[in-house]
Formats: sequence, structure tokens, C-alpha cells
Amino acid sequence: MRRSREHALLLLRKAGQDEYVVVKLLPDAGTPDEVLGFHLQQAIEKLLKAAVTNAGLEYEKTHDLAALMDLARGGGLEIPARFEEVRYFTAFATELRYEDTVQGSLDRKGGLALLQELRRWVEALLATSG
Repeated sequence: MRRSREHALLLLRKAGQDEYVVVKLLPDAGTPDEVLGFHLQQAIEKLLKAAVTNAGLEYEKTHDLAALMDLARGGGLEIPARFEEVRYFTAFATELRYEDTVQGSLDRKGGLALLQELRRWVEALLATSG
């Protein structure tokens, strides 16, 4: 199924909902890393899918951020190297949804900053192709 520009814009809006949750929960030290990481992953996934869709590429149902990055690059989309870090968040949508703890600690503020930078990049892509 060929996805439309409207679908890319929908994904951008839906990513904003997950970002909203992260912004609200981030100051609460009692919020588990798994919860914040999940919403970071979900927002990043939707943003990557919006970029892929906007580039006219098709994606399969996946939570694998590395696969989405590879798909985008393979389809000619130039994703800045600074976004390589997003691959880390895949685990929050897969195995960490069913485990008790995160290995290491989640850089909460760094994760939000990365998400917000990715969102601005995707917004710019959509603005220049509209």
C-alpha cells in the first residue's frame, strides 16, 4: 500500500503525542526508565516512518529503528550521522517492555534532546516537500 503525505503528517502528529508524554514524565524521578524509553522509542519510530513515507518508500510493520534507518538510507534519504544513536531505543519497544530493568541508565534529557532534534529534521523534510 502506497502511503500518502497525509500519512506522513499523521505520523508526525502521533509522534508529538509520545513526545508530550516524555516531556510530562521526564521531571518525575519515579518514572521508570522503561516507560520513558518506550515513549521515546515510539516517537522516534513514528518520525522515521514519517520521513520514509515522505520519501516515497514503503516500510513493513516494525519497531526496529535500525531497520527503518537502513531502509531510509537505502532508498536515498540522507539521514544525518548524529541520529545513529536512535538505534539504542529499539529495545524499549521490544524486550524491555517485558523485563524489569534497563542495562545501564537511560540518559533522559539526552534522549529527549535527540528526539526533539530528529523531530525538527523531519519537520524540515516535510516542509520542503510540501
